[in-house]
Amino acid sequence: MLAPALVGNKKWTLEQLRQLVGSADSAGSQRPRRSCSLYPEGLPLRSLVEVSGCGKTQFAVQFIQEQASAPVAWIEDPRRAAQGSINPFGLWQMNLDLQQITFIETMQVEWATQQVLQSQLFPIVICSELLFHEKILRKFQLFVEKYEGLFLLLSSEVHQSWVPALQLQVQRSTHGLSARTLRRRGVG
Repeated sequence: MLAPALVGNKKWTLEQLRQLVGSADSAGSQRPRRSCSLYPEGLPLRSLVEVSGCGKTQFAVQFIQEQASAPVAWIEDPRRAAQGSINPFGLWQMNLDLQQITFIETMQVEWATQQVLQSQLFPIVICSELLFHEKILRKFQLFVEKYEGLFLLLSSEVHQSWVPALQLQVQRSTHGLSARTLRRRGVG
């Protein structure tokens, strides 16, 4: 529910309200962020962040490496393995501490993701290569808002949804990876 001070007597459009949702915590301050060298503004906590582009997995790996052993849940559907499932051995070769990551392979991705988010055991939850319905994304967003977590959705195609607080596109170049903002909703 929006605080009366934010709404006042002004007539708000639906788009303005969507931008307002998630912009601040209940005390009115900006959301805390996790630092990310590829996105200097940092990734907002209590948010669903969608990352797309050809370097999205490397972006996630580098982000995890920068998070000083924060527990991570990485959730995938094994039926999508033909399209490039995560390879723990490859992550180990990139010097990622595999003790920090719990890999979950399930055909019940929606259920597993909900359980992981509700448990609040993982400050970082990553789902890879899945297109969720907007209602499901909103449910995930509500779960992640309840604690200092971050939900990264790695996507081949960008969701045409208002739910993600931040949508980034990662690109590879001769200088390495770079991330640019596709859309930002209420995260400052």
